[in-house]
Amino acid sequence: MEKKLLIFRFWVQRVLFFFPIQLILAHLKRSHVLIVYWLVLYGLVSGQIAANYGIPNLVLYPEYLGVSNFLSHVILGLAFGSFIMAFQVSSYIVFGYRFPFIATLSTPFLKYSLNNALIPLIFTGFYLNYLVDFQLNKELLTQITVLKNVSGFLSGMTFFLLIGYWYFLSTNKSIFAFIVPKTVGSFSKYKPIHRLFDNSVKWYHFLKRDSEWKIETYLSGVLSVKIARSSAHYNRATLKKVFQQNHFNASMFELGAIASLYVLGVFMESPIFAIPAGASVLLLFTMTLMLSGALHNWLKGWSVLGFVLIILFANELSKNPNLRKENKAYGLTYSGAGVPYSNAEIKSRLIDEKTINGSFRNEVNALNQWKKNTNSNTLFIVNTSGGGLRSALWTYYCLVNIDSITAAPLLNKTRFISGASGGMIGASYYRELHLRNQLLSDFTFSIDKYGDLLSHDLLNSLSFSWIVNDIFRMRKFEVNGQSFFKDRAYYFENQLNRNTHGLIDKPLSYYRVFTENGSLPFLLLTPTIINDGRRLMVSSLPLNFMYKPHLDKKIGPHKGFIELIDFQTYFKTKGADSLRFTTALRMNSTFPFVLPNIFLPTEPQIQVMDAGLRDNFGMLSTAQYLHAMQGWIDTAIDRVVIIRIFDKPKEIEIREDPYQSLIHSITAPVDHVYLNMFNTQRLREDDLLNDLPSSINSKLEVIDFPLELDGTRNIPLSWQLTQSDKNLIRESFFTPKNKTSINRVKYHLLN
Repeated sequence: MEKKLLIFRFWVQRVLFFFPIQLILAHLKRSHVLIVYWLVLYGLVSGQIAANYGIPNLVLYPEYLGVSNFLSHVILGLAFGSFIMAFQVSSYIVFGYRFPFIATLSTPFLKYSLNNALIPLIFTGFYLNYLVDFQLNKELLTQITVLKNVSGFLSGMTFFLLIGYWYFLSTNKSIFAFIVPKTVGSFSKYKPIHRLFDNSVKWYHFLKRDSEWKIETYLSGVLSVKIARSSAHYNRATLKKVFQQNHFNASMFELGAIASLYVLGVFMESPIFAIPAGASVLLLFTMTLMLSGALHNWLKGWSVLGFVLIILFANELSKNPNLRKENKAYGLTYSGAGVPYSNAEIKSRLIDEKTINGSFRNEVNALNQWKKNTNSNTLFIVNTSGGGLRSALWTYYCLVNIDSITAAPLLNKTRFISGASGGMIGASYYRELHLRNQLLSDFTFSIDKYGDLLSHDLLNSLSFSWIVNDIFRMRKFEVNGQSFFKDRAYYFENQLNRNTHGLIDKPLSYYRVFTENGSLPFLLLTPTIINDGRRLMVSSLPLNFMYKPHLDKKIGPHKGFIELIDFQTYFKTKGADSLRFTTALRMNSTFPFVLPNIFLPTEPQIQVMDAGLRDNFGMLSTAQYLHAMQGWIDTAIDRVVIIRIFDKPKEIEIREDPYQSLIHSITAPVDHVYLNMFNTQRLREDDLLNDLPSSINSKLEVIDFPLELDGTRNIPLSWQLTQSDKNLIRESFFTPKNKTSINRVKYHLLN
């Protein structure tokens, strides 16, 4: 019985003190940072992190030179191989000295990596499973194509690992190059392996650890397990030399990772160097992982404090105005003194009876000309919601399909378009196509061709720039003699112009003549001023007539609250007409963190961000327009039709359990404000409609076009769409509910 117990004990210890298992325990106990990297990566590929913004697409379907193919997956595989190597190097730096027996092996780093391969192997298996599922079921690729992509990824990963290990094997020396034998036992911290059969060693001692971890067996090859030899008979100084050379070579690898990101940033405007954004994400992870490993190597137990101090130091540096590189509105003038911005200044500049009445007469003249051109007694207004590329494409297909099945073009009878984010990009894009179709005899319009252009990826270039360029931001460009930094906002606009063949690459003033004579509806973009919560009215026209209700209610310049800031009026001296139209669209679509806030030339300096923060569906702007133009509508129009284009069904979402756990209850107050923000705006829409003057309400009809899915699919709020997403958006226009809306629109267009 005792012999069986000893045998059982022997095998339990062999398994428990197997080097790969001990490395897993070591990471779980002492290196949570390294584990966090893998957890974040897993969250990305599984869609549990940033799925609503399409970030997982970057690592599941990489694009290079505008296409996703074998080569793009090879590049992604190379980047993933660099991350695995960084993980192995960082782990070796952190834990190598705790396992001194590896210094006695002929290729210590290679043997360490082999035993430390369990985490990378498990993750790679999960990743390939998600990649295959994504490409088959969402990108709708063939099995052969997916197989080629997988082989490309594995080829790239394998190639980098071979190069990396060749480097370490050729530069790292084994202990035998430094060997200085010493007396056995003088530095022994535990006895040789025969201690396995010592009954005095209790089972609970197995889990106790000091500076060295007990190892009995290790992987010497893929299918070879060997007994770990004690290093007690080697001189400690000799062991230290082995680890020091490995640390030096790891530092060289780290410098190589940093240099590669810098080189990519320098040459990023060359298409060859514009690697897939997913690969740049992995390179960023590689760099930060190596830096954290180096920080631990330099500071040891002080590494956490050192990291905190570095963050605090960087935060203090960022306060220096000479070091800050704010994003600015391309086309505006930032030289000279900024425009004063205060409550008193706002009222004195905007609430001027003469200016407001003059603006009102201009809008009445435009409406009269519009009515004469169209011979219509029905005024159409289009509202479109935010929602990234999903909403842009849905808005485009709604507008273009309405025109394709009706004799009278919708935009000919539309005066006003408002909304947020992606919806306004889709609306402005189709408005430009409509204008060209009217003006250019040689212009040939195709629904699918221009829809495909609009649906092209915007996220890849944006993310790539954010990672390899935004840290340094050294390059500049000029607009109207003004110099601006090239950051992710610049590359976002640049990619949008490339995708749309430069159709909307114009100054804001370009559309003024067409909107003044009533031949084209004007767009109202309303980015939110984060300094005070006001909305900035950006349009090709001065919109002072929107302040008319202030005059009608006898609200003087020193009374009331001005909620809207007219961009053309307030920034006239800063070249408001020269603002790039794509910049105006970006101002309206500046989702937090995805795009940088835009700083405007005021004193004090104000910043603007996404319009969806205040008016994601455009209804607030529409209600204000109807209030302002009530007098003309009462006498000149028989019917007002508001077409509302939603990127999701309009129903209010009811969450079953707002407090799902203790941890969630801590974050719930903030979560609920964000999650209910759009619900709150939708609930307010009915109030806005009910508050309209009765003379307008009696003429009003609201027609909705929601993007209805079958409940099993969720299209992310992202600047990238999968092929199945594009198909769903294109086909959703013809759902039964939308067909009813189509018939109502046709009726009003023809009557």
